[in-house]
Amino acid sequence: MNGISSDIVFSIENTGVGDLFLAGSSGAYVVLNGTNADQFSVVQTNVTSPIVASSNNTFTVTFSPTSGGVKTAKMTITSNDIDEATYTINLLGTGVRLSQSITFDALAAKTVGNADFDLSATASSGLAVTYTSSDVSVATVSGNIVTVVGAGSTEITASQAG
Repeated sequence: MNGISSDIVFSIENTGVGDLFLAGSSGAYVVLNGTNADQFSVVQTNVTSPIVASSNNTFTVTFSPTSGGVKTAKMTITSNDIDEATYTINLLGTGVRLSQSITFDALAAKTVGNADFDLSATASSGLAVTYTSSDVSVATVSGNIVTVVGAGSTEITASQAG
């Protein structure tokens, strides 16, 4: 829907003379929190603890918005660094709404007594498509199956969340 940003790679460097120990456990040293933390993800497979003197670890942050607008979160790394035991990095991204379309072929006329029939539509976003009937006394829709239940005309609409 809103795309995925370019990855941002961060590095944790130990410029001290002793080992730098990170709080947490393997794969969970970098913690995301805040209002939109679910819009960001961290790949920290290369982050180990301790980080020995004069070496570094890297991790990658990706912004994957599920809706438009400004999204914020905080990334926290806790260590045994006596000068600054907790490192906090503010994250900011803007989700952009992209053009979306649904391809839904015209339906042939049907009459009372015709067999139920399937609907098929495709959304460019990849999101699920749902269907509704404008007059349920003429036709009902269950999932993607239409049943003609009475005389008259109705409009079948294909839509998606988002």
